Amino acid sequence: MSSPNRVNYEENHVEILLKPPKEYTGNEELLALVDRNDFKKIVNYYWNAEYQNGLIVAVTRIKGEMVLMTEILFPKLKRLHRVDRQASLDNRRSNIKACVNLKKQNKSIKPKNKAQSKLPKSIDKISVNSLVYDKFSNAKKELGFQSDNDFLNYLISENKLSFFERIKNRISGLKL
Repeated sequence: MSSPNRVNYEENHVEILLKPPKEYTGNEELLALVDRNDFKKIVNYYWNAEYQNGLIVAVTRIKGEMVLMTEILFPKLKRLHRVDRQASLDNRRSNIKACVNLKKQNKSIKPKNKAQSKLPKSIDKISVNSLVYDKFSNAKKELGFQSDNDFLNYLISENKLSFFERIKNRISGLKL
């Protein structure tokens, strides 16, 4: 495959030489790393390096718009996380993980009647991510509870452990 950039084919990945940004003062070449299997997705673009949030990333221009290499490699990922954050040019699958925006996906487990709840006074609402909420809901159904409040009261009924330890132990002890 021919690329507008100079490339080095390694055993499991491809190194793509990037044109550095104007502000770049380093001496080393800027190389974007891509898995060999993914190289065909980006081979026809000319890749530059640009600063984004203090890190150097690989970008190209499509119809005048700047597009990140990761947007072409992983189009279904709205947000991503780099395992090695400082390796901002490492676009191999081993360094990229899906990132979930928990602000939008957080759900709340809130007792309906605070006066009847056995929750500690400082806690009137517990924010959890979707996975925890799903486990909570499944455990609640499995044990036959109708309301979140009743199930929460059941979870915190052991007095020897802290509030969160009791919830963790009860939920993790259930087969979900």
